[in-house]
Amino acid sequence: MWHMCLCLSKPYPTYSIFPPRKSKIWQIKEKQKKSDEAKIRFEAKQARMEREEQERKARSQRAAEARREELAKTKGEDPVKAALARLKAKKIGTEETNQQKTLTTEKGEVLPDNSDMMALRKARRLARQQNEVKTENLENRIEEAPTAEPQKSAVAAAIARAKAKRLAQVKDAVTTESESTVEKTKENPTALDPKKRR
Repeated sequence: MWHMCLCLSKPYPTYSIFPPRKSKIWQIKEKQKKSDEAKIRFEAKQARMEREEQERKARSQRAAEARREELAKTKGEDPVKAALARLKAKKIGTEETNQQKTLTTEKGEVLPDNSDMMALRKARRLARQQNEVKTENLENRIEEAPTAEPQKSAVAAAIARAKAKRLAQVKDAVTTESESTVEKTKENPTALDPKKRR
C-alpha cells in the first residue's frame, strides 16, 4: 500500500497519515460503544434498585397492616406504644436515681450523703483484715510444722516459702485492686468499669 502512495504525485506520503487517524476513529467509536453499554447498565441498575425499594415498602406496609389487624382482633395494646412507654418510664427512673443524696447539717449546710461509700470502704477494710489474719494463721502453721528429718524439713521449708510467696502476691493483688477499683453505684454512675481499663 505504501508503494502505491509513493508513486502518486503527492507532496507527502499518505501511509504515515491514514493508519493513525483510522486508529483514532476506532478508539473514539470503541469509547462511544463502551459508554453506551455503561449507560444502559446504569439505567438498568437504577430501575432495579427503584423496583426493589418499592417492593420493600409494599412488604413493610403489608406487614404493618397485618400487625394492626392482629392487634384489632386480639384487642391488645400496641407493642410499639408499650415499648415507648417503658422507655420513658425507665428514663424518668434513671433521672431520679442520678440525683445525689444530700444531708443538711445543724448549721444549714448541704453535704453529700456518703453513707453508701463509707459502708463500701468499711467492707473492703474488713475483707483486707480477714485476708491478713488468714495469711498470719497460715504462716504460723507453717512455722510450727515439726522438723522430723532434715531432708523432709528442707522440702517442707521450700513448699512453705512458695506458699508464703504466693499468698503475698495474692494479698498485694487484692489490696491494689480494692484500692484502685471504684465501684459503679447510683451516686457514681461515671465510674470506670474495671474490665474496660485496658
